[in-house]
Amino acid sequence: MSVGRRAAASAAEAAHVRKASYAVYAVFVCAGFAFASWAARIPQVRDELRIAPGVLGLILLCMAAGSGVGTPLSGLVISWLGEVRTVSVMSVVSAAGLAAVAVGYTSGIAPVAAGLFVFAFGGSTWDVAMNVQGAAVERLLGRSILPRFHAAWSIGTVAGAGVGAGMVAANVPVAAHLLAVALIVAIAVPIAARGFLPGARASGHPGNADQPTGAADHHHRPNRGCEPSPGRQPSTDPQPNPGRQPRRSGQPSTDGQPSTDGRPSTGRQPGTGRQPGTGRQPSTPGWSTSAVRSPLVAWTEPRTLLIGLFVLCMTFTEGGGNDWLSLAIITGYNTAPVVGTLGLAAFLSAMTAGRWFGPRLIDSHGRVAVLRWCAAVALIGLMLIEFGAIWPVALGGAVLMGLGTSLGFPVGISSAADDPRYAAGRVSAAASIGYASFLAGPPIIGFLANHIGVRRGLTPAAVLLAVAFVICRATAPSRPSS
Repeated sequence: MSVGRRAAASAAEAAHVRKASYAVYAVFVCAGFAFASWAARIPQVRDELRIAPGVLGLILLCMAAGSGVGTPLSGLVISWLGEVRTVSVMSVVSAAGLAAVAVGYTSGIAPVAAGLFVFAFGGSTWDVAMNVQGAAVERLLGRSILPRFHAAWSIGTVAGAGVGAGMVAANVPVAAHLLAVALIVAIAVPIAARGFLPGARASGHPGNADQPTGAADHHHRPNRGCEPSPGRQPSTDPQPNPGRQPRRSGQPSTDGQPSTDGRPSTGRQPGTGRQPGTGRQPSTPGWSTSAVRSPLVAWTEPRTLLIGLFVLCMTFTEGGGNDWLSLAIITGYNTAPVVGTLGLAAFLSAMTAGRWFGPRLIDSHGRVAVLRWCAAVALIGLMLIEFGAIWPVALGGAVLMGLGTSLGFPVGISSAADDPRYAAGRVSAAASIGYASFLAGPPIIGFLANHIGVRRGLTPAAVLLAVAFVICRATAPSRPSS
């Protein structure tokens, strides 16, 4: 291939990856917007159903059940359909569940419970698929970006909550509001997903015959073990640099074990122009159908399970902050409710900022070092909240806790997706383990709060942050096995 044609091919792929990054941003924003739109109308749904808080908790548990079913199965779904179709189909399924809640909440508890189960089932599967796609974009960009996609989710929640507040203030009916959101999601997400990189499906899937030679599954080329130079300042826009020459850290190992440092590998051939999707057939063993396996195998891999445990430790703390931080400040410091609200706002703002600006630190210092600092900072923040003498100290702790927990989930998911051939199953397994904290966390903290107060009830999060500090080594970049 001539130099001119190679440069043209590299420029074309750069544009494709940039388009894919915008598409991933869009679906993350839509996911956050849909969730917050429902959350904003919970009080009105509760009032219409005339139910006690305990019954409402059981209804909301249907969402946890939907996620609990959808997340473990997502690896199988993605391996069968690919990320594009999974996000497209499951966003419509999730929208249908939200629509069922919208039209059924005046009829009783059963339609709401069933609708929430479907809403969460579709949303959780869509969530894993968009994370797998985000990790693929991250590999081709050659720098960390997945935390920024999660920041986009947070931005979507702010937008959804803001629109929801406006709808409530304007006395817009719940049905009209949620039906409009469902329609937006069902239309916007499948359109955005068309910009994704082509994804992998199981070799037996009948749709594989439609894939053009050299284009199918192009982001599933095995990782080459390249990484950005620590001395190079990473860019802040989603523009890949095809001519970039990353520093090699040595030859990739063949046992799938983590590399010796924590910096992300890019999964691309630096500076050659022979990028996935340019029509060149790879000759590596990982491209063959022998690499296809059941996504359930990920549940037997020690590294994947350790990553899942790390994600659980961080999400337990994140969920504890979301659910209990405001109340811990109000009751623990005997202060006004507005102070508790400020604490929660400080926590969420710091988390969003950490996810947006954190990737620079990961590219400069590596995953493991940054995640260790994150666990330590979150632990310090939590200690300030638990043992501070005055409430301003607790607000400072909330900021540190938000910054510390910001990168745990997205970087953990990114590490599970290091080998693109098995990303779907590994992300599904790690996310399933991590999401268990959202089921176990509230009752554990609530039980302790009944006996020792909400502030001291957050103590299990401190223990888990210490565990995360120790096991974060498992997130070091892994080289694909041959």
